[in-house]
Amino acid sequence: MTTSETANFDVIIVGGGMVGASLACLLEQLPLRLALVDQNAFDLKRSPYYQKQPKFDARVSAITAASKKLFTSIGIWQEIEKKRICNYRDMHVWDADGTGSIHFNANDINQSELGTIVENSVVLGELYAKLAKLSKVNLIVPSSIESLQQTHIDGEQ
Repeated sequence: MTTSETANFDVIIVGGGMVGASLACLLEQLPLRLALVDQNAFDLKRSPYYQKQPKFDARVSAITAASKKLFTSIGIWQEIEKKRICNYRDMHVWDADGTGSIHFNANDINQSELGTIVENSVVLGELYAKLAKLSKVNLIVPSSIESLQQTHIDGEQ
């Protein structure tokens, strides 16, 4: 959905990455006038996973159980699971100097896994596909914000 330059919104989300797109999908369930603004068009043709010959996207995210629950509530986790994913049970993290590190293990929290590694382009692709189906989110892409003006509703301060 497109909109004019002078439209009024209850919520304007600036940035259509994983966080902004997820927020737009979640807020769509509320009676709000929503806009999602991003400098880039949501063009899956440029995304590594969604090309004719899918390529591995080296940019990945470790998705926790809480994020899986969020993506399930949005209605996209089922599609993400059909793509390339890998559950992980163990994680070692260290600093660049090699002087500090931390280790996580699913056994320490009595879980079968810590989370799931997912290519960022897969998550974004599913979020963009969902956004395209939502009627209450005004996608203003590609675009950038020059100014915002807060207005008051009669009787409110």
